[in-house]
Amino acid sequence: MIQSYVDIFLGGCIELAQQVVDPGVDFLTACITTTRGWSGYWVKDRIYPRRPFHQPHARRIDALLHRMLPDQFNAIRIE
Repeated sequence: MIQSYVDIFLGGCIELAQQVVDPGVDFLTACITTTRGWSGYWVKDRIYPRRPFHQPHARRIDALLHRMLPDQFNAIRIE
């Protein structure tokens, strides 16, 4: 799994979270916890992305993944 694809998914979650008006709903956490099949084999391709665009939410995404999926996040390798 490449980081740029994860960025697309979580970037969309970040955009949608701004539209959630219920303060009791943590939409970003829900996106991560209800998604299944997170791979243990990640490639951090942001330096030379396999997707031709910049991810403006990269730091926020990394913080979320580090908090929510620490084992997978710590296994990410730069390729």
